[in-house]
Amino acid sequence: MVVKMSGLYHIEDGRPAYYRKQGKHCFDFVNSRQLASDLTEQEADEVLEHDAYYLNMYGASKIEKED
Repeated sequence: MVVKMSGLYHIEDGRPAYYRKQGKHCFDFVNSRQLASDLTEQEADEVLEHDAYYLNMYGASKIEKED
């Protein structure tokens, strides 16, 4: 499972970004699903607990889980 964010920087061009863990407390969003972290359901839910923050920080329109 991955976490996908769409509409970054208020640009609705259909190119999503995917959550990638970078150690215990670090992360980034990458443009390739192949580079995204494969998360458990619990890990994905933990990321989405902060959805409003990520949407505001990246000017995105949507963040969601994807199988």
